Amino acid sequence: MFNNPFDKKIARPEDTDPKQNRDLIDTLLGSDVAAEFENLTKNSFGVQKDRGVTIAARAKEAVAAHDALLKKIEEAKAEHFFSVELGEQFDEQIEMLFELGLLQGKEGGEYWISAVDKKSYTAPTKEAIRAYFSAPERADFIKEKIAQGFTKLQITPFGTSLIYIEQIFNDVLQRQYEQGELYVDHHPIRFTEDGPPSVWTEPDLSNADVTRNIFYYPELADTSSHEVQEARAKFEILQDTAQPFPGFNVLLLQKERALQPEGYGVETRKRPPLPVGKSPIEYLKMLQDKNSPYFGETGLTLEDSFTQFILEVHRWHEIMDTHINAAGNDDGVRNLCIASFETIRVDDASPINYGGVPLICWDHVNKVINVDEISTKLSNERWGLRTGVK
Repeated sequence: MFNNPFDKKIARPEDTDPKQNRDLIDTLLGSDVAAEFENLTKNSFGVQKDRGVTIAARAKEAVAAHDALLKKIEEAKAEHFFSVELGEQFDEQIEMLFELGLLQGKEGGEYWISAVDKKSYTAPTKEAIRAYFSAPERADFIKEKIAQGFTKLQITPFGTSLIYIEQIFNDVLQRQYEQGELYVDHHPIRFTEDGPPSVWTEPDLSNADVTRNIFYYPELADTSSHEVQEARAKFEILQDTAQPFPGFNVLLLQKERALQPEGYGVETRKRPPLPVGKSPIEYLKMLQDKNSPYFGETGLTLEDSFTQFILEVHRWHEIMDTHINAAGNDDGVRNLCIASFETIRVDDASPINYGGVPLICWDHVNKVINVDEISTKLSNERWGLRTGVK
């Protein structure tokens, strides 16, 4: 994969330590301004005088120069992503999805999926994806998210049944097991005579998209609400002609693979790492609150998470999100798929109750990918969240 030259040649102050931050301002406008810039960021202006010039005023100029530099870097990064990186990632991923059996078609030609509604959906083209993410009405938001590290393209065959995607996942695990190339946290997995690892899915979830017991993209009535107001079944989403890529989810993800106890991702451009230990409802509020640094991002569906796991195992031979490690300790963080809510209904006439959220993780002791469910209102210090932009 192409290495973005801007990542190495230009260090953004938000991505660096305080000394590097100060050194950058020092280079631009001098050491006095660099020192006062530190005070400025702490909301404590200095009033010293230097040759009759108020340093605090010069520090304000440093802020303006600093912001202008960041904007220039963001523009360069976004342009490079759309013109080079996105196309390279697209070609590689389409090839992998086809090789894995998650896409049908002819190599070098058109690709498609057969969805749960018995219809075929053509895979999006790189030109369509580029046009969608670079559209004027979304340009500023997407540039900001690219600057925050959302530069990993993922194409999810959303319309495909969960059962089929799970079978592909088991096939990939079997193949890597036979080749002796499976790793967790960069350490090889020591297998026993019990056979290859596998995916274990809570029975109520394994066919939930077909039985309409799982709904997608839930919304709260407002950010003070604790109840899900609206979500849609897969069949309804597939029938929606307003979807940008019918049958598919196309996302920009952050490149970090592992959820960590201290949060997911690094702080970039005023976006702190997503905290762990929140309930699904609390996470939904964070994504729907216009004052939140995570506003506009989306949680992942179970299909998204399955696809991400499969691609990581296929390409890097690496299993993500260890829940129980080799010593039997619960020291990892499990990923909540909050864009998928399981439903609980007493009968067809009763109202929908969005009762559970899928949770996916690796159990090293039992050698299984666990796909379980938890209550929408419960929290745990070992539950975390990945988000994407779409």
